[in-house]
Formats: sequence, structure tokens, C-alpha cells
Amino acid sequence: MKYLLQLTGDGSHTIESQDFKTTYHSRFGAIQESQVVFIEAGLHCAFSRIREEQPIRILELGLGTGLNAWLSLCSAEKRQRIISYIALELFPLSLDVVLQLNYAELHAPDYMEAFKKIHQCSGQNGSTSRIDSVCLN
Repeated sequence: MKYLLQLTGDGSHTIESQDFKTTYHSRFGAIQESQVVFIEAGLHCAFSRIREEQPIRILELGLGTGLNAWLSLCSAEKRQRIISYIALELFPLSLDVVLQLNYAELHAPDYMEAFKKIHQCSGQNGSTSRIDSVCLN
């Protein structure tokens, strides 16, 4: 797969797949899009509805850049909540591509190692990532 790194409107990166001629995130802002759609409208709603002692289970079809998984981890850590996150990805990004993304630099520099680990949690065939405390600790 061939990828092109692009800067979005909020200063964060997205990746354009040259093979599929589409971007992974909005060109108006990758972090902004994930924060509003995935975290605020999804995860925070789950936080308010699921008892604190229960883990929140997320299945994402398409890990992509790992931004949703990583923002979920950052949010869960701040709230001291447990998340079990499984992501399926048919075309996993190489670590070389992942390391070019500026998400940690812009949003949470202390979580850069966790961002890398998300992309290193893949199964043998690289198609399934189980991202939870077992993998990230």
C-alpha cells in the first residue's frame, strides 16, 4: 500500500491511501474529528452509562491510524476507567508510517509510547489488534 501524509485543518496529520484514493480522517482536522465523533459522542456517553467498575468494551472495524484507540486510552486513563479495545485492520500501517503522525506531539506527549504500542499489539497476521491493559502495560 502507498500512503501520503497530509496536514489537516487542526494541524494534525491524516493519511491518504493512494490505492483507495481516500483519507483516513477529515481534512479539516483528524484529532478534532476523532475527539468529537468517537470520544465525546461515543466514549463519554459510555462512561456515563456503564458503571465505573465495569470495563468498557470497544470493537473497531478498521484501526487505521490508531487515533480513536489512542484517544480512548488517553481519556480512560484520565478518568481511571478500564477499556478493552479490539480493532480489526485489513491493511495495518507500518511503524515507519505511524511514527510520522504528530498526534502525541499535539495532544498528549506523555502518551507517545502507548501510541506506538497500539500499533505493535497486532496478531500474527497483522489483522487483529487487542489493545487493553495486558498489551499496553
